[in-house]
Amino acid sequence: MNIRLLFTLLALLAFTTGCEVPEVDFPEATAPVADVADVESEPPTATAEPHKATGLDPKKGKLSRKEGGYLGSVLGGGMYAQHQVVFLNIEHAINIDYGLNGDFPKSHEEFMERVIKFNQITLPELDEGDEYLYDPEDHTLKIFRPDE
Repeated sequence: MNIRLLFTLLALLAFTTGCEVPEVDFPEATAPVADVADVESEPPTATAEPHKATGLDPKKGKLSRKEGGYLGSVLGGGMYAQHQVVFLNIEHAINIDYGLNGDFPKSHEEFMERVIKFNQITLPELDEGDEYLYDPEDHTLKIFRPDE
């Protein structure tokens, strides 16, 4: 007997015999769930504190993620992945630079020369006013977004 026909017959049999969904008793909630209207929605504010660069920071892909929907999610996710790969490559290049030179870059200019330029890495474009900043204390590339 054809396997497709067998599954069709089994599905038809299950449908016609009236498979029932068991009822489940849920305990009462102890605290009321907050209404969406109760939550104040403030747009994220700019911060003077630099934060570690992630795939969500570059300009390319933000509009797609903002628009939402299936296509926006796919395009935004693709851009996020591309940017995240660049930032992971930078972390790897910093570690390789440490292995070659015995120390980490001590300034942003030294970082740009020894890591970015040496490895021919193209940094993704940021929003206007944002800038890349190397932090020699924790050896990471950060994004600085000044207060507006």
